[in-house]
Amino acid sequence: SSGINAEYGIKRLSSGYASCDFEEAGYWDSDLVKMDVLINKEIVPGLSVILREEQVREEALRTVSEIAAMISQEMFKIVIQCAVGGKIMARKEIKQYKTDVTSRLYGGDISRKKKVLENRRIAMKSLQARSKVNIPRGVFRRF
Repeated sequence: SSGINAEYGIKRLSSGYASCDFEEAGYWDSDLVKMDVLINKEIVPGLSVILREEQVREEALRTVSEIAAMISQEMFKIVIQCAVGGKIMARKEIKQYKTDVTSRLYGGDISRKKKVLENRRIAMKSLQARSKVNIPRGVFRRF
């Protein structure tokens, strides 16, 4: 079936002037694994790939770097990981925007500053839990 599709593709590209002759080589065992891409601990099914076991490490590092370059910085931390069977092969973090919440606090009691920082930490934790990462379409086209 795939041979027929390949022959059709060659004919279509060459306007009917090219041909292809092939023999089926048979089937053999291979060490294949499924590599999942996780963004903030959620698997993105459209980015999962099947690779040979010896290619996984390099491909995981390349994939994580390329995705991190395409995703923009947000108000919360974004963690990008590649995993094979629950084992993390590569990881990259996109840091959150920094905002100085204590700039309006000058002088006074240190407990005011601690209270503002604690409230900010709680708010960021809540934001992280309910936020979704916007994945650009270019990421899906590239993989």
